[in-house]
Amino acid sequence: MVAKHLATAYLFCCYAVMRVEQAQECWIDTVRDDEFIEGYVCLDKNRSKMQPRPFWAPLYGITNSKLYFTTLSDSLKDVTDKCYIFRAYKSPDSSVKNATGFLPGPLLQSQGLMKDIQEVLQMACGFSVEQSQA
Repeated sequence: MVAKHLATAYLFCCYAVMRVEQAQECWIDTVRDDEFIEGYVCLDKNRSKMQPRPFWAPLYGITNSKLYFTTLSDSLKDVTDKCYIFRAYKSPDSSVKNATGFLPGPLLQSQGLMKDIQEVLQMACGFSVEQSQA
């Protein structure tokens, strides 16, 4: 479930045109007309513009399915504050492949979000380590 969560969280960032850092300081407000996801981002790289701004993302992905959003929502259902997209996870060796479940709280930058997306690309797409780092 952790690898699916990370894959759908990254896909959500692509659809919402949102940086990973912003996804850790945002919330999903509503789904409009069974078509668009609406929410707010609280983090901006320009600290002087630090105020919530809206974002929108398509509910249905490029395959005309909302499976990505359903999967993401399921993996976030027990997050009480709903202020982040990427969840922390437990793993004996810090790898996505050996993850055994979720931890409370967000996945922090120091925990290696880049390493995680590289590992997801290796698992899901068959990329080599070098290809996943490009």
